[in-house]
Amino acid sequence: MPAETLAAPKPPRCAMCRARMTLLRSEPDAGGGDKCTFTCPKCEFVKTKIVGGPPDLSRYRPPRKAGQPGTRQATSRIGTNAVAEPPGAVRRRPR
Repeated sequence: MPAETLAAPKPPRCAMCRARMTLLRSEPDAGGGDKCTFTCPKCEFVKTKIVGGPPDLSRYRPPRKAGQPGTRQATSRIGTNAVAEPPGAVRRRPR
């Protein structure tokens, strides 16, 4: 998307001194968004940020479903002194 069609993005804060950065330049990105370059007026720190375009799905992690490894197992013995057994443990009868 060309820079003319998008509203100007809110300038981020500088990672070094926390001052409000200013937009230095905006150019089209290959992914369909705009590549905005910000600079800090105090310490001259430079930050590049992609604005618009398709979302980055490489960072998406689907939620885990019940019963998969790494999820907690519910126990029905709430309020007793029983200890929850690990999945797959063999339970023996008392003699």
